[in-house]
Amino acid sequence: MSDQFQATLADLLKVADHLDENASGMGDVVRTLAANLSAEGPAWGDDKSGKEFEKGYTDQSSYVHDNIGAKKQLLEGYGDGIRTAANNFGQQDGS
Repeated sequence: MSDQFQATLADLLKVADHLDENASGMGDVVRTLAANLSAEGPAWGDDKSGKEFEKGYTDQSSYVHDNIGAKKQLLEGYGDGIRTAANNFGQQDGS
């Protein structure tokens, strides 16, 4: 006999809310970091080595920012999917 899995509507909705909160928190962190870094200004000079550093830094910064944004969207999508499933289960059960 296989183990049984049980999840209540309230539990599923709680998980969806938790995922939304984490996604929102990630967005807050990225916005705060970007604002703080922008306020500091560039951390490199205008000479040749400074320009080389800037190129590598901005490329990596964009890469990280894009990937964090993608993870935020992924969490939001998971939350939406779980919430939709919970609502569908609730309708089927008459909850």
